[in-house]
Amino acid sequence: MSDMPRFKASLLPFPWRCFSSRTGSACIVLFLAAVVASPSSAQAPDPTGDPAANPAPESSIAALRADGRPDDQAPPDTRSPEELVRAADEALAEFDKATSVREREQARKQLDEAVFSLVQRAPTDPRLLLYEAQRKVWAGNGGQALALAQKFVRTPEGASDWRGHRLIGDLLVNDFAQLARSSYERALQLHPDEPSILLGLSICDGKLGRRDEAVEWARRAAAVRPTPNTLGQLANAQALAEQWSDAVSSAERAVALARERALAEPGQRPPLETLDRLLGLSVEISRQRMRRQESKVASDQYVELYRKMSAQADNQRVLRDDDIHAALVDGVLGPEADPSNELLGIFFDLSLKLGKCDAARKAQALLADRSPGEEAALSFDRLRARCGDGPATPASDVPDRG
Repeated sequence: MSDMPRFKASLLPFPWRCFSSRTGSACIVLFLAAVVASPSSAQAPDPTGDPAANPAPESSIAALRADGRPDDQAPPDTRSPEELVRAADEALAEFDKATSVREREQARKQLDEAVFSLVQRAPTDPRLLLYEAQRKVWAGNGGQALALAQKFVRTPEGASDWRGHRLIGDLLVNDFAQLARSSYERALQLHPDEPSILLGLSICDGKLGRRDEAVEWARRAAAVRPTPNTLGQLANAQALAEQWSDAVSSAERAVALARERALAEPGQRPPLETLDRLLGLSVEISRQRMRRQESKVASDQYVELYRKMSAQADNQRVLRDDDIHAALVDGVLGPEADPSNELLGIFFDLSLKLGKCDAARKAQALLADRSPGEEAALSFDRLRARCGDGPATPASDVPDRG
């Protein structure tokens, strides 16, 4: 919902250590965990609906009935059961479309109010199962949410309601992709072209190795609803299919939208965390693209990677300058490197900042060979001020690695 509303906003951030490994596209798959993570970090739902694994949903509804209205000072709710159902459905729809924390909280409050009244006026209405399942997801209880959703789709009303089938797919997608796919397919039959269903199918097919299908589902989702998450999943699917140029473009669009939302909601964690994940995805796609190129990687791609990594570090303060420096070494000191002056300058400045004097000396020697005038003298003075009077290294003697 809200392109992927039914998932907790704060889940698995991209671990940089995975990025610096050699596992290839397996690291990119982590975007799936970040965007579509388990509804409960403490309890993974059992897809069988086993009561022992997913305890008594009926007791949850019974407890809800006993709770009364959320605001004891509010006047009695005089809406009819039909009006309350409409209000609850509108709340779920608004949550689906929400683009800000405030809009999501407002929709959640609207659903809470409608549900608290509905359990008093029509406690046997089967749609309460769906509403309470969604509330359980928001509370982080995936097991009970799954049991409630499965019970709902077994009712006549639930069998024809796409939202229940989608919710089951959302709850299973991380650990049971094939089962989740069946639920998403049923939801799509009932509600064609719903972006959140298309997105779920893309994730399932990506996890099942159907890479072209994953790209197509994500492309359709992003065409209907271009959001940070739909575009991020499109970039992820394109990267898994090794459609590198398209993946880079989609990731950049996702980052741009996520940055707009983060700026529009200063201080709010969910949009910042989304931006963090998408910056990490953009960096990893660029790195994987460079690793898989058969020809020598151009300097401008290293400069682009440097800028993306710097933006990620500035945003979340997790990436270290050491990580950024290590990512540039091949482009400057690699056996086939032919760095541009811009890339040399970036690498030289970063080496000095980190006190990596040997790398700085090699970069300065290359700079001096190319521009043996005042600029070279200035860079040497900076090198000497930071690293002392170490031996100068002629560019021709620079080894492959720093």
